[in-house]
Amino acid sequence: MGIETFTHIEKDATRELMNIGMARATHSLSRLTRTQVDVSIPELDLEKDPQHMGFTEDEKLSIVYQTFDGGMLGASLLLFPRGVARKLVNVMLQTNLNDDILEETEKDAFLEIGNIILNACIGSLGNMLKCKLASGLPNYFQGNFAEAKHATGMKGKYAMYLNTRFKIATLDIDSYVTIVLDANSLAEFHSLLKAYLDIYNISV
Repeated sequence: MGIETFTHIEKDATRELMNIGMARATHSLSRLTRTQVDVSIPELDLEKDPQHMGFTEDEKLSIVYQTFDGGMLGASLLLFPRGVARKLVNVMLQTNLNDDILEETEKDAFLEIGNIILNACIGSLGNMLKCKLASGLPNYFQGNFAEAKHATGMKGKYAMYLNTRFKIATLDIDSYVTIVLDANSLAEFHSLLKAYLDIYNISV
């Protein structure tokens, strides 16, 4: 199957399922930082083998990714432009570290942020679609988008990428949460999503 078989209603439903996960993530992030954190997903796109996802060719990214298995096989990713990621980490840590010190702490802080967000999103999909999913340990990567595709196994697969908007303190930050699936897992996701919508008598 291909992404063209997803209707507008199915895409909206997927975005709302992810927003449920984001609501859980913001609660955890707010407790972690003792600061109000708001996260929303205004846009969702589905694409096979995405080429740039809005990033420029040489733009440096900070990425947290982890695999998941069970009812579906795939990977989840959180992608930030490099400079934006550093601002977010500084706000999360409630400090203003210089570049040398920040380099040492950024990885651990970003792994924790990514782990909270990605686990909440995958957990929401699994719970709402009644599909058992188990996530692996998060990994951290820096590089441009082409390098990220290779490192995370995205190349040649289907990607659901969600423009994710963070509001924390004085920062408004755009990032991407991406779910990567092969053709078989995409078909399984589509089947589970249809079953979920049928429960509520929503015609697609």
